Amino acid sequence: MPIVAIGTTEAPDEILRWQYNGAVRSVYLRGGTIIGAQLAGDIHAVGVYRSLMLQRADVSAYGSRLVEPGFGVGDITWDALRAVPVSTNQ
Repeated sequence: MPIVAIGTTEAPDEILRWQYNGAVRSVYLRGGTIIGAQLAGDIHAVGVYRSLMLQRADVSAYGSRLVEPGFGVGDITWDALRAVPVSTNQ
């Protein structure tokens, strides 16, 4: 079973967890940013977590969706596109 840990687990404000069928995701947040994560089994999201952690990106808008299966760069891209104002001037 693949296991990976990034960042720290010390003094989080919040811990988000998802567990199913032996796979576990724990994401540690402080001030709305990721400070660490531990994944076992399904580790596909680790690159996204690491990138968000290094950017000190505010992930509070994602809530528990952050640890759900399938969360990834597509979610971030979609949310970024929705945040771009659409011009009605032509």
